[in-house]
Amino acid sequence: LLYSIIPGFIKGLGYLLPLYCGWSFFPERKGLVTGITLMGYGFGTFLFGMVSVWAVNPDNIRPTDRVQEGMTTKVYFTEEVYSRYPYMLECLSIAYFIVGMTGALLLEHKTTHHSEESDDSEESVLAEHPSYGTIPPSEYTSVSECLKSKPFSYLAISASLSTSFGLFVTIIFKPYGLLYIQDDHFMTFIGGCASIANGLGRLFWGTLMDYHTFYDIYTCLIGITIFCCLVFQTMVQYAWPYLFLICTVLFVESGQFTVFPIVLSQIFGEKLGYHVIAYFSWTYNVGNLIATLMTKFIAPLVSYPTTFQLYVIITFIPLIFAGQVMIKRSIHSQV
Repeated sequence: LLYSIIPGFIKGLGYLLPLYCGWSFFPERKGLVTGITLMGYGFGTFLFGMVSVWAVNPDNIRPTDRVQEGMTTKVYFTEEVYSRYPYMLECLSIAYFIVGMTGALLLEHKTTHHSEESDDSEESVLAEHPSYGTIPPSEYTSVSECLKSKPFSYLAISASLSTSFGLFVTIIFKPYGLLYIQDDHFMTFIGGCASIANGLGRLFWGTLMDYHTFYDIYTCLIGITIFCCLVFQTMVQYAWPYLFLICTVLFVESGQFTVFPIVLSQIFGEKLGYHVIAYFSWTYNVGNLIATLMTKFIAPLVSYPTTFQLYVIITFIPLIFAGQVMIKRSIHSQV
């Protein structure tokens, strides 16, 4: 229970505080700031993913035990690998503590004295920003009002569904890939490359948000994700194409975590938006829950290839909800 709750709480702080501090220094470049800040998550996964495998499976022992579970086959490592798991957690705990304390000491928020004129000026800058599109300055006056609004609900549904496939892939890419490519170190290499792609993607998509509208970028993310769903079963059978596929999925997934905080701050304003983003973060947990349910129940019931096809539908639905948000905001701005 503690392993589930405490890391989630700390991750939430590590996700929001750097964003808020960065936005205070560069309010007109929120996309770039968000991309650079969240890029650390991808590179961190690469680094500590390598450390984890070095600690738990330094000799690259291959999985030998195959177990049939419903319509899926799973492979398991020997007891020698699993016995080193506590040692791996000890290594990671020490590393996380050192890195976390260093990051906390480096955080700084720009303190300025705002007047009503400066606040109005900031809203006008955002309204004219390319990524703002036709969204007018925020008409919301409280966090409660923001959370009850249709834009928040629609975007929350969109994020919960559209992030699910990428999170699903992070769960199954290694155990499922080992059925076809029985090389633990190569699978770790795939995970490391995908983490780098995920980090670079946050910078890439965040920067694009400074020049293009949310819906255009989100449509692109959904389209690429659907394509990956369709070709997954074919590419998993070949080592290097599989590496390219997983990197692509994680590269696109990084955009999901980058564009939503930016558009929320645009719709609800910077001050309310910061609080709204904190509540919005739970939608990623819903996406993770959906991915877990698909892994534990749906895939064994209908097979992985069918699950990939189901994700085509699940991934397309968010585009409709996100489109409703942009249409309603566009009509409001014209009025």
